[in-house]
Amino acid sequence: MKNKLEHDSSLVHYWTQKCFGAEQKLVYLKRQVNKARYRKEKHRIRGQRRKHKAEDLHMTEEDATYESFSFHKGGDKHG
Repeated sequence: MKNKLEHDSSLVHYWTQKCFGAEQKLVYLKRQVNKARYRKEKHRIRGQRRKHKAEDLHMTEEDATYESFSFHKGGDKHG
């Protein structure tokens, strides 16, 4: 009887360790996936920011040229 109990308890210990190991691995993998998603999202956001900044700069240049042309046109009309 004692031998059977020892055998059962060692089996319980074995499966407990196995389950615990699997849980730890799952936690680790989830963390890795979340890190990868975060990294990907961060790159996407930075890219958008860079794109918007470039668009803003481009627009200000266009606005400036438009303003200077419209100013001259306005001057011609009155003159």
